[in-house]
Amino acid sequence: MAARSAADHAHVRLSLPGGIDLARALDAASGRPYQHISEIYWSVSSAALQGLVDQVRTTIAELVGELRAAMPDDSQTPTPGQMDHAIRVVVHGDRAHVNVTAAQSSGSGNSSAGRPESEGEEGPFWTLGRKIGGVVVGLATLIGTVAAVWPLLSK
Repeated sequence: MAARSAADHAHVRLSLPGGIDLARALDAASGRPYQHISEIYWSVSSAALQGLVDQVRTTIAELVGELRAAMPDDSQTPTPGQMDHAIRVVVHGDRAHVNVTAAQSSGSGNSSAGRPESEGEEGPFWTLGRKIGGVVVGLATLIGTVAAVWPLLSK
């Protein structure tokens, strides 16, 4: 579908589950006797479909790589524990974050690899700005709740 829509420079029409029943219900609810909805669909661009295909390919390649790394060389099939671990790491995202920096130099210059100075360790989540924002949002929520409940309680 992605290749065909990219070649035609068109969108793909994906039908909704129960779309025919939904179209009939909309026709009946409209009150217009000459209106007829023939189709209800999602219009999806070819770029979105190609991005989805790329994500699936990448996930499958990561899954295969994780399984090959976990399996011994003499084994042909992974154990259920190895499959569970690979799925947990690749699909659910329990993986370590790795930063790769490639050092390059030419001529008589030098180069060093490492973490840039501006990219230090992440600070704590609750910074002063986030604490103030949390208090403001909490107070606004309380005031809104009291304003909504007050008419009900005052009767």
